[in-house]
Amino acid sequence: MKKSLSILVAFALCGLDAASASSPSDNDIVIITKDGVEPARGGKLPKNSNGTLFLRSAVEPAAKPTPKPTPKPTPKPKPTPALSVSKPTPEPIKPVQKTAAESKNPTIRIQKKAAPAPAGYDLDEYSQVASIPDPAEPLNRGTFWLNHQLYNYLLRPVSKAYEFILPSPARKAIHNVFDNVEYPVRVVNHALQLEFKRADLETRKFVVNSVAGVGGILRVSDRIPELANIPPADTGQTFAKWGIGHGAYVVLPVLGPRSVRDTAGMAGDYALNPVSWLAYGGVTGATALAVSGPSAARNMNSRINLYDAATQNAIDPYIAVRSGYIQYRDKAASK
Repeated sequence: MKKSLSILVAFALCGLDAASASSPSDNDIVIITKDGVEPARGGKLPKNSNGTLFLRSAVEPAAKPTPKPTPKPTPKPKPTPALSVSKPTPEPIKPVQKTAAESKNPTIRIQKKAAPAPAGYDLDEYSQVASIPDPAEPLNRGTFWLNHQLYNYLLRPVSKAYEFILPSPARKAIHNVFDNVEYPVRVVNHALQLEFKRADLETRKFVVNSVAGVGGILRVSDRIPELANIPPADTGQTFAKWGIGHGAYVVLPVLGPRSVRDTAGMAGDYALNPVSWLAYGGVTGATALAVSGPSAARNMNSRINLYDAATQNAIDPYIAVRSGYIQYRDKAASK
């Protein structure tokens, strides 16, 4: 009997535990008031209350777990594009198109080197044309063309024959002699230009070359510094020092370019040159020609070289010679 009672008591206790576990507690029973949801004390309504009891689970929904924010993926940095320097594309070289005649018969152009100017003549490139009136240009161009033919087909062969026949020392001796003989032309014009110091030096030069140089064959004065570089003088240069202008430009047959002023000066030089006195001193024409011929020959070579230096590669040889002559004369007058 005792054993049976203990078993029944155990079952009863288990049933109370199960009932207490399944029945709601005081905190699970609530009442709705004006202040909100409040727990019912003792699981009962207060006195004089017409409210209704409710389970808390029915009034307050179960709190949902707050979802954790999903972290946003950190964007990867974009790679910075490298700066590329674009090189300019070179333009293709276009081939020079040749005509049918040029492709069949190609021509070879040879540029001739200009002849060197003789000593004492400083020729520029004639980038600026010297200013001088040229009212008779058509006539001057005709004379220039005629002189061009004479220079190339007559005087140039004569000059070459003169150089071939006489060796260089002989030609130099002839040049020195006639240059010494022209002393009166230089000394008179130095005096007319009031360059008395130059006239004195010119006289000393003449004496030295005539005595020590055996009549001027040897140019001993070149070894004396004060006598070596005396500026030349002529009548045209004297007119320029006096303020007389060039006048018109003329081209004389054989003699070449001149101005009106220098043409008159050439007459004065002829009158002062002792070689020209032979024609008025009873000397025959053959003798006068024999004496003056070498002088003309030695000047011919220098004039042809000067002409070649002025006209080589010139677009207009006439303009080049005219400009070169005027520049040369202006420079001579400024010394």
